[in-house]
Amino acid sequence: MGRQLEIAPGDVYGKLTVVRLSDYSPAGFLWTTLWVARCECGTELVVRANNLRSGNTQSCGCFNRKRTTQHFDALRLMRHGTTDIPKRRDYTVAERSRRYRARRKAAYGKDAAD
Repeated sequence: MGRQLEIAPGDVYGKLTVVRLSDYSPAGFLWTTLWVARCECGTELVVRANNLRSGNTQSCGCFNRKRTTQHFDALRLMRHGTTDIPKRRDYTVAERSRRYRARRKAAYGKDAAD
């Protein structure tokens, strides 16, 4: 019980603010203190006290989702010159073949049959 007092409601760990002690105790967490924390984005989640103290849990996952989205937006910008996702076209087999031969001819200066 002494370790439980190290965390108090209102404490901030990363993007999480501790709200209250949780009354939820699953079978595998009998000897672990669980806290309810609210993320900056508004999501409430149940967090193990040792994960809060160690820094293993710092958000509800919204930070990782935002960072991943920013990463893929940057990749799209580098590849396509825009963050808009290019529209997928359904090519026919003949059109794919024609486009492949044109790319090959441009790259090697000869036709695919040569």
